[in-house]
Amino acid sequence: MKGDHRGLTMLMVVGLVLVGFGCVGRSEEAEKTAEELLPVTSVPHYRIGKQIGMARLMRSGDFNEDGNADLLILATASYPEGTRPWKMRVVLLLGDGAGGFHSPQVMLEVDEVLREGEPVRGLGGIAVGDFDLDGHLDFAVTDSVNEGVWVFWGDGTGGFSTTFVKAGDGFTPSAIVSGDFSASGQPQLAAIDPLAGLVYVFSPAEGRDILVATTFSLPDDHVPLILDAASFGDDGYDDLIVLGYKLGQPAGAVAFIAVISASGMRGFELRSITYVGSPAPVEPPCLAIGDYDRDGYVDILTVRNQHVFVLWGEGEGVFLVRKGYPVLDPLVVQLLLADIDRDGCLNIVLVGMMTQRVWVSSGCYEGIHHIRPVELSRPPCCAVIADVNGDEIPDLIVATSAWGDWTYLEVFLGKGRENASR
Repeated sequence: MKGDHRGLTMLMVVGLVLVGFGCVGRSEEAEKTAEELLPVTSVPHYRIGKQIGMARLMRSGDFNEDGNADLLILATASYPEGTRPWKMRVVLLLGDGAGGFHSPQVMLEVDEVLREGEPVRGLGGIAVGDFDLDGHLDFAVTDSVNEGVWVFWGDGTGGFSTTFVKAGDGFTPSAIVSGDFSASGQPQLAAIDPLAGLVYVFSPAEGRDILVATTFSLPDDHVPLILDAASFGDDGYDDLIVLGYKLGQPAGAVAFIAVISASGMRGFELRSITYVGSPAPVEPPCLAIGDYDRDGYVDILTVRNQHVFVLWGEGEGVFLVRKGYPVLDPLVVQLLLADIDRDGCLNIVLVGMMTQRVWVSSGCYEGIHHIRPVELSRPPCCAVIADVNGDEIPDLIVATSAWGDWTYLEVFLGKGRENASR
């Protein structure tokens, strides 16, 4: 292990910074109301009729293949009267096709434990995909308490069989992602261990067996926190994108974004590492990936120093860093990119806990561009984008909580403005 960064790593998982930018546009755009400018419209939120804990992470997919988007929620819950240890659980909620979710089912539950006097909260990340290529959605969950990864193999009816992959003593994974890292056409799983500064790639073996194939060590004092995957070239495989903090700076930590090749032929290779913003206290890590300026290259957006930074892709994992929009909310929990209004441009979605708002942009980069707040009834915990009503237009689902063991869902339907001004 590269030093004991447990205290700082815990702080990073707690969160901090975001909200609005201004607007630029023509006179007719200025005449529109804030509600008209938003690419989403709210519907009455759906209250989960059961204490499942406070949502920390959401993923979506049609797990019972009824044509409706379902939700996987990773939640934290306390024991009665708020006593320790905490529980972490993954809950499956089935969609009804009208923006509602029902039949909560606890898929996995792990209790917090103490190791060397430090609490270890078991579950850290969820990845969704068809890992065994049988046509049915599966999902994987990282588990620090049991030092491995749970893989849930879907049968297309909402049922699952499980495989547990033990990664080794001391394995404390957080985020996990699925991708084709070897250009074989077979999905693999990758996870990060923040305390050890390691990236793990899990490869399939015979049947549904999974092996820990390779590990990659980040440079000293680089603590990885968020993991994603994207393809940066024409070589046929996905690369790993790691966001974290470089510690040890006099004025605080520096955010970094590393692009790592995990090609089965070449093994691990650090394609690039880009530092973002100036040294400062740690903030909750936020990462979004997409071709934001529509130039054919993958871009990366993150939040640092109370600004949205854009890493403009130049191909092969190389970026030009530019400070973008100012951010005012001091507690940001998530940053998303999606074409919600179907105008061919990616919308930025900023989830701000302190202001109790979600901020959504409209318009296109270098065109008419607005960002407007969506007010929530409770502080937001996390969000996901999925088509919840079957109209083939992306919708925004936000998990909120006012109490430690309750999660509520607030649904905002995408308007689908195909011919929006650019």
